Order: sequence, then structure tokens, then C-alpha cells
Amino acid sequence: MARMPGALFCSLLLASLSLAQNPPAQKSTSKTPSLSMPMVAPVFLEDAEFTSTLTLVNDAIQDLSARVLVLDPYGVAAAQKEFHLPGHTSLPVRIHDLLEESGSAVTTGSVIVMPQPMPGMPIGGQLSITSRAGSIPSYIEEEMLMPDEKTTPGMYRTSALAVKGSPIMALKSLAQTTQTVTLECFSEKAAPTKGTVQLPSGESIIVAACDVSQTGRAALSEAMSDNPAVDRGAVGVAITTTAPSGDLIGYGFAAYRDDRGWNTSDDKLLKFQKDEQLLRYHIARAKPIVGPERAFLKNKGTTSCNHFDFLENLFSVLPELKVTAVTKVPSNLDCIAATLVKRTFPFRGAFNRLRRETILKLLSLRADQLLRTLEKGGTTC
Repeated sequence: MARMPGALFCSLLLASLSLAQNPPAQKSTSKTPSLSMPMVAPVFLEDAEFTSTLTLVNDAIQDLSARVLVLDPYGVAAAQKEFHLPGHTSLPVRIHDLLEESGSAVTTGSVIVMPQPMPGMPIGGQLSITSRAGSIPSYIEEEMLMPDEKTTPGMYRTSALAVKGSPIMALKSLAQTTQTVTLECFSEKAAPTKGTVQLPSGESIIVAACDVSQTGRAALSEAMSDNPAVDRGAVGVAITTTAPSGDLIGYGFAAYRDDRGWNTSDDKLLKFQKDEQLLRYHIARAKPIVGPERAFLKNKGTTSCNHFDFLENLFSVLPELKVTAVTKVPSNLDCIAATLVKRTFPFRGAFNRLRRETILKLLSLRADQLLRTLEKGGTTC
């Protein structure tokens, strides 16, 4: 599925944390307790412009449980609740509901999930954030991060393409003392920047990677506005901290604005529904960033390829991949897609019926073309 205008890339930036610690004496005793192997989302947003939904998945056969803690920016628990997860099921949890049940007015912070201890860690989670800050809704899919070993010093790097404004970093400290975090931003179309922020014990912060003076809502508003001040092109971000890497966890995202995405008008979606060939043409236009060898493109008489051209060439170069790939495509792909689109975020509630039906039709056509490509197993071009 093409990127939506204003939709956000979700780059896993920092995957390090240590909760086996006692909170400083001067802080509230409602700090996160010592636990092993929690899952952490370093940022949630819940107000008039943003809404957050946590989705928990139990991959095991047996029923399990998980406790969800919602923390404010200072690391103090604003809400918590234990959830029962039947085997092989998923459960959406609205952060708004948890905060409302506890009577909390917190609008941002972090989320920690403490799953029932089990070999293989069968419980997974993802935090989805919907934004209506600009003229077009945006969606952030934030993967829950797992613990990592401590290393000194903590150093992290990430990158993004076609950034307007600044990448946003959500950082959470799990150190027992204040740490100094340095953010360096290297842009294709703008001058490099460097800045530092002080992150007290247990606290979290949202900061613009390329302008650390912008924090919290100011940073988000700039990144997600319809007309960001700076077009930076490709961006690389380097982060270092004075604390061990196990004491800093975070997530990075930046706005993509791609007018070829699912902001397609309902009028055009109706044309897709009525004309299958038009939808097939739309599918064929999707082009991967990477592609086949130059000789393949030359023989086809083109300078670019779609995803199926790429697969054909891949199987020609590495034919042994065909058998493995074919066996991994489920026969009930349409049923799986229909279940996801009808029941899960952001499809359920965020998209209207016409858009959902068009997505399902598009997925069905792509699955059919994929199976044809896999059965063919390559090309002689």
C-alpha cells in the first residue's frame, strides 16, 4: 500500500532499556516497578488532535495475560490495567479509555506492557497513533521495543527519505540519574545541526532531531504541518548519551507527503470499483526503490520496474528462491486480508466502507498477480 500524505515512517531507533532499578527517593513511588522483559512504546499522544490505540497479540495456543501501564512524561503511572488474552487472538486497547477510567488528564507520555512470563515471548504489541494535526490524517505505527543489554556509551543512528520539517525523536530515560543526550542531524538539502537535551531519571521527551529547541507539541506541529519550514531531503540522525544504552529507549518518525497514496478521492475509488483494468494499472504503477539489474530493464525497454518485474528478475538471478517463496504464500490470503481490514486499526473506524472494499479488491488482485509471478518463477529477459 502506498504511503499516505502526512503518513509517518516508523524507524526503529533505540531498542535498549533496563527496568531493574529502584526509582530515586525524591520521585513518586508510583514509578514503574522492577520487571523483566517488558515491552515499551516511548511515546503516546492523546488529545483533541491525536489518539492512540495499543494492539496486543497472543501468538500462543493457551490463554495469557498482560498488564498495561500508561506513564506521564515524568515516568509516573497515570493508568494501569490487566488484560486477558485468549489464545491466537488480538486485542485493541484505547489509551483514552484507560486514562478516562483512572480519571487522568495526561495527554502524552509512554506505555509499558508487562506480559505474562512465557518461553518464546508469544505476546506482541504495537501502538498506533492517529493524527489530524494537518489537513490530511496521518498514522504512526509504533512497534513495542524489547529490553537490550547495556553498553557504554549509548550510540544510535537512523535515517529517513524525503523529510520536510524535522524527524521527531521520542526519548525515555530509565537511568537512575539525569543523562545528557546529543542529537546530530545530517540533511541532504540543509546544513547539519547538533544539539543536546537533559533527560532526568524516568522522564520522557519529544524533540525535533534537527532543532532541539523544539520539543513537545511545538516539534510535532512543525513536523506534521501542511507547510513545514524546511525541506531537508534525505536525513541521517546520530544520537549519543552519557548513560549506558540500556538506560535510554526511544523511537523516531518523520512525515512523508506522497500524493500518490491513499488520499485518493472517493470519486476515483468508485472508478476503481467499476473498472478493474484501471485498478490493475494503478497496481502496476507501484515502483520499488530498489530494482532489477540494468540488463533486465534494457531488454524490457524501460528505465523502471514494478514490484512484479522485480520479482521476475530476482527469480531469474536466484531461481532457488522460488520454491521457498511459493510455499510461504497462504492459500487463504483473501480471507486473512478481509479479517484485518474489517477488524483492525486503522482500517476499522478510520476508513469508510468504499475505501476498505477498494483495499480488499486491490489486495486480491495483487495476490493473484503475485501467485502468477511465483508460478512462472522468473523470466528469460
